[in-house]
Amino acid sequence: MKTYIQSILIFLLVAGMGCSKEEPVEPKPDPLPVNPPHGVYHYWPSWSPDGSRILFDNHDGDTYPDSMGLWTVKPDGSEMQPFFITADNPEYTLFCGTDWSPDGQWIVASLNLDIYKIKANGDSLIRLTNMGLCSYPAWSKDGNNIAFYKGIDSSGIWVMDKDGNSQRRIAPYYESPAWIDNQTVLGLVYSNDPSYTYYFYYLKKIDIFTCDTTLIDTIYGRTQNPMYSSDGNTIAVQCQKYLRLSQIYTISASGGNHKNLMGDPSICDNIGEYPRWSPDGTKIVYSNCCRTNGKLWIMNADGTGKYQLTF
Repeated sequence: MKTYIQSILIFLLVAGMGCSKEEPVEPKPDPLPVNPPHGVYHYWPSWSPDGSRILFDNHDGDTYPDSMGLWTVKPDGSEMQPFFITADNPEYTLFCGTDWSPDGQWIVASLNLDIYKIKANGDSLIRLTNMGLCSYPAWSKDGNNIAFYKGIDSSGIWVMDKDGNSQRRIAPYYESPAWIDNQTVLGLVYSNDPSYTYYFYYLKKIDIFTCDTTLIDTIYGRTQNPMYSSDGNTIAVQCQKYLRLSQIYTISASGGNHKNLMGDPSICDNIGEYPRWSPDGTKIVYSNCCRTNGKLWIMNADGTGKYQLTF
């Protein structure tokens, strides 16, 4: 009799469990991976002062939107890691340009069309400008000042101190600032001479205190992103000649001696943009945007030894 009652109780318990109604539970979204897949457009590289890492903009919102943002990679292509992912910070979008402070403690970047700085460990994001259309920030050699480009209203090269104070325009209509020393920046200005049928740029030195300019060279073609080598003897620059692809050239610091580092300008594989010198001046990192897939490459200062850094 006892066994019979136990059997009845077990049957009722199982039947009750089978008829119980559970509320549906919404599945949790998949978390963002620690190392999200990277996209296919890698732009605006910037070498850390000790040469150990390269910061760059991973800018591909269509293929991998969760990977958009700033990443770092070692010069041998290893340890490619996210640094500042805009999916984690949806109130921010990247614009153009990054740079490291000389002591390696801070990174300055263009976010939301303004200039911000953030600690190299990812903490303490601080807004420095509130003007809009600000890009291409560059830190002075002593770390005390930051130059940047502002577009449209009051366009030109501006300078401010490292905390965003004392903002002033030093070169109206100039663009692509890069520091020569603590008092002088490089700048490019477009020539509006109607006799030229294509872009023609003046590369000049600009004194940040007097705003005086000194001509270094004239360059035929759409020219951007000049940068002095660490020894001060050579300038790397991005230039697109008429009906040709954008390529990287070097120019003597005093002007002249233009050298194409990329080869035949009609071949897609020879594209070169956003050149940045290594701290020791022996190598240049750049972006090759062949067939819309912009990846980072590194070459020797004379254009030899090219190898792909990111994939």
